[in-house]
Amino acid sequence: SCVELSRKLDVALVDVVSLEGQLEELSCRAECLDEEHLCASSQCKTESELFVEAKLHAEEATLQAHEASQRCAAMALKISTMDEDLEELNREQTLARQRWATTEESVLSVAEAAEQRSAEKWRAAE
Repeated sequence: SCVELSRKLDVALVDVVSLEGQLEELSCRAECLDEEHLCASSQCKTESELFVEAKLHAEEATLQAHEASQRCAAMALKISTMDEDLEELNREQTLARQRWATTEESVLSVAEAAEQRSAEKWRAAE
């Protein structure tokens, strides 16, 4: 019975040593998993920060696009106003040319009449 207890004690000691080895192995695995978890958490945090940064850049780009659109609309309005001003100037120029032509005709008419009177006076004087 003492031998049997001794054998059982030896088996139990072997089991304890085996369990200690398994416990050590599990402890190492747990450490590895903790490191992987920390690494994954860090990577997730980095990716989250990158996402936030990308989102901010996208919002900024959207704002810049909106501002550019507003500037384009303002320029289109200016161009439209300039087109209207140019049309008005063209109308004024056409009227001025018409007035000039009328004035030129009147001047030529007066000059011709004066020339005729002068010629008549010369003939009458002869």
